[in-house]
Amino acid sequence: MKAGRPTALLVVTQSSGSAPGKTGFKMAITLGQSSFGTIGGGIMEHRLVERLQEHLTKGEPFTQHLEQVHHENAPADIQSGMICAGKQWIAIHILRPQEQWVVNRLADDRTRGQILLGPEGLAFQEADEPLSWETWYKESVGIPDTVSIIGGGHVGLALSRALTLLDFQLHVYDHRQNLDTLARVNCPKTVVDYHELGSLIPGGPHSYAVIVTTGFLSDAEALYQLIGKNLRYLGLMGSAAKIKRIFQNLKERGVAGELLDDVRAPVGIPIYNKTPAEIAVSIAAELIMRRNKDP
Repeated sequence: MKAGRPTALLVVTQSSGSAPGKTGFKMAITLGQSSFGTIGGGIMEHRLVERLQEHLTKGEPFTQHLEQVHHENAPADIQSGMICAGKQWIAIHILRPQEQWVVNRLADDRTRGQILLGPEGLAFQEADEPLSWETWYKESVGIPDTVSIIGGGHVGLALSRALTLLDFQLHVYDHRQNLDTLARVNCPKTVVDYHELGSLIPGGPHSYAVIVTTGFLSDAEALYQLIGKNLRYLGLMGSAAKIKRIFQNLKERGVAGELLDDVRAPVGIPIYNKTPAEIAVSIAAELIMRRNKDP
């Protein structure tokens, strides 16, 4: 847009069934078919890109909310060309010069607010305020999903590496000074007494925590500090015997049983993992699953 190249924005506003494009998927297309992102791929995406090139070439305004049904028996005007038995709605909008400021705001990591897309185009507001115009899509921006990894040992290091490509903001905590594995973590890290975790890690729908410390006492203290934080995800690594003992320890300290029921323990999806890297993959998969489920 800064270079003056016509650019179209596509956003999946709704999806159901086996639609390849999920709600929130985004794609940008420039004149000449340079593209970024995806709305699900396949023949559907290819056709829309080709169709948009005509509008981009003409330089004419274009905004549409399009239903795409992925079934061969769907009516021709909404048939996507795919047969995966789902459907999705896609908002398509050729960005206008006066919307450059919205794009600039979204490119700033400090921006907090909401992106809005509707028949009147692309907009941004700093708070969740009532709107005077119709919207097809609304999304909060600037509040990253943050994973706090408690334990900077071999598993903590492997997990930080596995999550780097998954759009999580990361922070690793450990109580040990001069730890070799912690030194190799390529994200923010803090050496801290685990008794202080409760004041350092915020709760809320964008906050995840994974406890992978070195032993029973540190695991128990970390869990005790985080158990009431209303986190989106709280997981604890360990054997069944160790987890049972830690839970009993916390109950003796006054922690209600229903709070412990929400802890993922043992952490991760069971894939018969053995090595730190394999454990990290199983935890990363579970975090993805939790993030992509409805709150």
